[in-house]
Amino acid sequence: MDIRKLNEKVEELAAEVSYPCKKKNHLKFVFKLSPSPDHVFFESGIRSVGRSVLELVNAHYLFTRGYTGNREIDEAKAEYAAKKPYEKYAKDHNLYRFVYNQDIFGDEVKRGNKEFPKAKDIAFVERLVGAMYYDSDFETCKDWIINNLGIREFKKVGSINQ
Repeated sequence: MDIRKLNEKVEELAAEVSYPCKKKNHLKFVFKLSPSPDHVFFESGIRSVGRSVLELVNAHYLFTRGYTGNREIDEAKAEYAAKKPYEKYAKDHNLYRFVYNQDIFGDEVKRGNKEFPKAKDIAFVERLVGAMYYDSDFETCKDWIINNLGIREFKKVGSINQ
């Protein structure tokens, strides 16, 4: 894919997900540009950072909303995960449209599948959050996650933010 086409795709993805960052330097790595070792490492690093940011934001949000013990937080996170928020977000925004590299998604793309291969929608959202973190800051990511990925509905009486 040439750089012009890639930039168009990045802008289209940013508009679709209401990307809150002015910079989009890392957003292009959500697509995993190349199978070269440097890009593979970088892409998996962005996903790992995204996963960590998601975990931290969700745990922090639950704690400040009245879930105080480890067990309570773990149970609420399990209930949240059961609702498949990342899969739902990917489907609601048709994020499969932004997939073109078979190194990430394998033969599913070649066959014209209109759904993400199993568990790849989660990976795409994790990479998106990782890119967001590097293109902005933690607070921007936190606000986007809380406002877009469904954790907001979890709230108990006596929360810190009441």
